[in-house]
Amino acid sequence: MTALEDISDERVRQDTKWGQQDHLDGTGRHTQPLLADTATGIADDDEAHYIRDVLQGRTVWRFDGMADRVGTWGDILLEEVFEAMAEDDPIKLRAELIQTAAVAVAWIESIDRKLAEAMNRRLLTTETPMPELQKCDDCGRDRTAADVDDYTPMQAITGATLGWYSGSDGEFCSECITRLMGWANR
Repeated sequence: MTALEDISDERVRQDTKWGQQDHLDGTGRHTQPLLADTATGIADDDEAHYIRDVLQGRTVWRFDGMADRVGTWGDILLEEVFEAMAEDDPIKLRAELIQTAAVAVAWIESIDRKLAEAMNRRLLTTETPMPELQKCDDCGRDRTAADVDDYTPMQAITGATLGWYSGSDGEFCSECITRLMGWANR
């Protein structure tokens, strides 16, 4: 079999096991997927096998709904990348890379579904609600395609525009989280 055939077969296995998956992307200009923090403890000089183990645990934690935020495609792909990075056996490495590529394809398929859904609702504009239909818990506004950036603490530290906040304590649009942060820091 060729690599592309193996990736296609892995996609079938993933769909059989998990069904159609449509997660948030977890990307954006301010995304810090390996930020050293108390939740992960990952540091820049950690070895791949350690990062793999931490990311596996973090992904399960986020998808179980017990985490700082919901799990994303970015979480899943990073976990797969570090599973591959931790392998030194060429046969196991190839298998992990097939899984990594299949996750990337699944993510692309999810993006395509979201775009098709938005296009079916009319033209994709910055006012088109995103397919996930997240709502700000404060003002009730739907999250739209204009709300592409997720909130990160670094935005607040550097004075950058705050992104959409998603956490166990709620969903907040950029405007509301900015107002709430201003109120909390008086």
